[in-house]
Amino acid sequence: MYDRIYYAKKLYDQILVGKIDRFPHEVFEYGVITNEKTALEVMRYSFEYYMRWKPEEIQQISFDLLKKLFLDSLLAYIDFPDGIKNKKESLLYLISVLYPNELFLN
Repeated sequence: MYDRIYYAKKLYDQILVGKIDRFPHEVFEYGVITNEKTALEVMRYSFEYYMRWKPEEIQQISFDLLKKLFLDSLLAYIDFPDGIKNKKESLLYLISVLYPNELFLN
């Protein structure tokens, strides 16, 4: 059986080591909800496996880091609410959907 999330993570590994330069189109052809779930799973995988972050460390996220980790292209699959006004709000929203059961206080 085809495991979309596992496949996306393995492709991400190949992107990180330079074997491929982007995700193939077929990874994100399943609709808004499924595409967002896939993108979030790959991001979570990158932060937890490669960065070795615990959920509370996600507050260190930045657009520069997303770019360095080759995750910035996945932002296109996140369904940001219309009320998001700036990059800081975008990151706060991203944190909230990456770890919806966590409460982060500064």
